[in-house]
Amino acid sequence: MNAFVARMTQMSKPSDPLDFSLYGIWTLRTALEDPSPEKKVAPAASLKAAAVWMVYASRALRDRSVNEQAYDGKTAREGESLRGKEWRGCSKERWAIWSEQLSSAREKCEDSETVGLVGKAIQEMQTAEEK
Repeated sequence: MNAFVARMTQMSKPSDPLDFSLYGIWTLRTALEDPSPEKKVAPAASLKAAAVWMVYASRALRDRSVNEQAYDGKTAREGESLRGKEWRGCSKERWAIWSEQLSSAREKCEDSETVGLVGKAIQEMQTAEEK
């Protein structure tokens, strides 16, 4: 499901009916922003879902981050470990944290399938940054 809506988001423009970037933010927040600092790494299922978003929609999420796409209210708020950021959507700072957290998770993860998928996500993020 994440791969499907991420692909739709990649093909859409912000605020198109097929723009599901908010779902991407929620997925990335759960995997990369909500774990408390004392936890080693988010559960493999959460990391895989976040990685899928970056594999299939990194360019769209990067564009939305550069353009500071925001949502009304606290729908796209920051995760628990980043309280006080007052984010309302995508931002350059949030993108950098996602990148940093994915790299950190890849180093700490013990599941080889997840490590491979996260590695591919990191590559896609780097490619999106170059464009």
